[in-house]
Amino acid sequence: MIGAGINNGDIAIIKKVDRVENGEIAAVLVEQEATLKRIYLSSKSLVLKSENPVFCDLIYDLDKSDYVRILGRFKGIIRTTDNRCYS
Repeated sequence: MIGAGINNGDIAIIKKVDRVENGEIAAVLVEQEATLKRIYLSSKSLVLKSENPVFCDLIYDLDKSDYVRILGRFKGIIRTTDNRCYS
């Protein structure tokens, strides 16, 4: 989500909700993996748009989207620094 100013290692603050508006950033559960994406919903599909050009958008048919669930709305970040030590 670097295009939205969210860097690797930042802590996302999420408000638990079931629905978000088109264009909002949300935490989404896809199968068993949580991800942070911009949401676009149409009558036929759900698009999870990446804000990082390295990753492709994920498109799901609404008739088959039982394994995709909105976890909550992105509210902000806590900026962190990389404190890992390498040997």
